[in-house]
Amino acid sequence: MTLQSTDTLYQQALLADAAYLDWEQFIGITDINTYNKLSADQKKLLIRERAFSTTQAKEFLDRYTVLAHQENTASGFAATIFKDKVSGKTILAIRGTEAATVADLL
Repeated sequence: MTLQSTDTLYQQALLADAAYLDWEQFIGITDINTYNKLSADQKKLLIRERAFSTTQAKEFLDRYTVLAHQENTASGFAATIFKDKVSGKTILAIRGTEAATVADLL
């Protein structure tokens, strides 16, 4: 496995994990300086909810911008659109099922 593919896998895993956050309050955060301006509660939410380390949270926000977020709908659908500031690519991350209700599985 090459270094490039290892980084690609890491970034994909980070995005998959990040898809489960409620990004509404983080839309528009574009860099680490903005992260530093977040309230303590926002930082805790970002780190605690998905078990991001402080380093991962900072790396994530330094590399990705949240363009749009759809919170859970009645059917359980949720997704987030991220912009990768390194590659310029736009990434759609769709959450998996939470299996909280039968409707989420249908």
